[in-house]
Amino acid sequence: MKHNRKWAVVCGILCLALLGGCTQQETTTDETQQQTQETQETQDETQQDTAQTESAVEWETQVYEDDQLRYEIPASWVKNEEYSYPDMMFTFFCSQDTTSDTPSNVNIQVLSLDNQSKDMDYADPEIQEQYHEFLLSADDIPQEAAKNGVYTTEQIGDTWVYMLSFPRTAEDGTIAQQTAYFPMGLDYAIAIWATDFQDGCTPNVDEVAKHICATLELK
Repeated sequence: MKHNRKWAVVCGILCLALLGGCTQQETTTDETQQQTQETQETQDETQQDTAQTESAVEWETQVYEDDQLRYEIPASWVKNEEYSYPDMMFTFFCSQDTTSDTPSNVNIQVLSLDNQSKDMDYADPEIQEQYHEFLLSADDIPQEAAKNGVYTTEQIGDTWVYMLSFPRTAEDGTIAQQTAYFPMGLDYAIAIWATDFQDGCTPNVDEVAKHICATLELK
């Protein structure tokens, strides 16, 4: 689990570096703007359905809040104090019923309280693709995992979330499916990591991560 913590921190820093670089991007061409407009029209049609889907979960929830954030997690999940680090604004959650030494988990970290790139258009397909390309070339991300992973973007409520999912091998040889969620355009820079060790965890870690994105409030 300490490996998971290090991984989240490293990738979060990379996320910030990318967003800082994007602030220097010039105005897009007319062709790109037209593509963005067409994409936005499609997104607007599905936004309401998406928001309803993400918030109408079939499991009981509880509100978690700390000094920076407020959001909902499953009622059957708990904060793991051993693997949470308040000084790093890093919080680790897993099912309270787990008996595994490496349980499926979701963790969330506030990477910065001052997001300098919050006003960018994260619906822009060009920015979305630039972010993907950055992840594929970043030295601190396992190249094979990133290249074989699945990169997606989704508007959850009013927030665009960029996601990269790929298999990871733990130190004990256990293979887990890990997905990074980056809610974009917020006052804070945030990374959410969902790690599935195939232990039958309920709800599914990706459902939990998306519900956090859907209910996320900044203080």
